[in-house]
Amino acid sequence: MTLVQAWIDSIQLLRPKNLKLFALVTIKSILEAYKSVFKYFWWLLLICLMISGYRLLIVDSRDMASLVRYAQVRGVVYLLYTLFFLGICFITRPSIAKKDCAYFRNQYAKIILYWLLWAALMFVAATYRFMPLFWVSAYSAWYIFTVLFFADSSGGPKNFFLSMWHAVKMILFNLPLLLVASAFFYCSEILFFQIIKRGIVFFVSEENAMAQALIFVRIISNFLGVLLMPIGVCTYANIYIKKLHDQFDLYVKQPQ
Repeated sequence: MTLVQAWIDSIQLLRPKNLKLFALVTIKSILEAYKSVFKYFWWLLLICLMISGYRLLIVDSRDMASLVRYAQVRGVVYLLYTLFFLGICFITRPSIAKKDCAYFRNQYAKIILYWLLWAALMFVAATYRFMPLFWVSAYSAWYIFTVLFFADSSGGPKNFFLSMWHAVKMILFNLPLLLVASAFFYCSEILFFQIIKRGIVFFVSEENAMAQALIFVRIISNFLGVLLMPIGVCTYANIYIKKLHDQFDLYVKQPQ
């Protein structure tokens, strides 16, 4: 399959008839994901919401102790977000196994060591300004595809790096479609928070009140980032499922 042909095939999903079917399937998977999140990961969701708000409330640029505490809390938040993100990926991936506590324990045990080592490398790189910490966001196709490819493998370090490579290939061969999906999420987020921010500017004129209101907006944005994470993950997971089926030869070697 040539790259140009793969791009042409990828954007066929945006045709009204195909897009309608994809949207219906995705909405169903999102609803199922939320059911599982509230059943198995409600405690992790609650902790993420609480600590993400606390992280912003302790910031004081004039207080070194506050900055140290903020950095520590940020590391904890990053770890919790990672666990929550992986859990959503495990929920959304197609599997004949019953998705219960045993299933999630097995999936975490299979990937957690490699994922945390990779996350630590990215954290160090961000600390030394080699790349921004959230250069790859929670809605990133690369993150999601890597987890899904690895979950479908037999595990091990070799398959982890192979999964990262397969994720890159899937992005490359479906770039136009993924650009549209990413633009949709990005523009929706920007539009939503611009509306909130402009509303605050309109109703609040005092400088101190404005600063407090903007902190409140950031807390709300963190809350929504956690609450809405299943929507982005389910969307990319369904793209993964469809494109793995359509482009199977790109990722699995066929016997000669």
